[in-house]
Amino acid sequence: MEGRTQKEIAEKESISLSRAKSRVQRGRVLLKTMLHDCCKLVINAMNQIVDYEKKDNNCRQC
Repeated sequence: MEGRTQKEIAEKESISLSRAKSRVQRGRVLLKTMLHDCCKLVINAMNQIVDYEKKDNNCRQC
């Protein structure tokens, strides 16, 4: 979140570091799902998105 470490997030939200890590991981999974539902992604050998194409111009998430 905005360049903060997971430890900083945990302290700001008054939660344990373990809980902060879990929330970050769930957020990453949710974001990945949203991107795959909305777009056709081109991913390189280093697992980085290098290009995309919208599947539907009426996507609510884009």
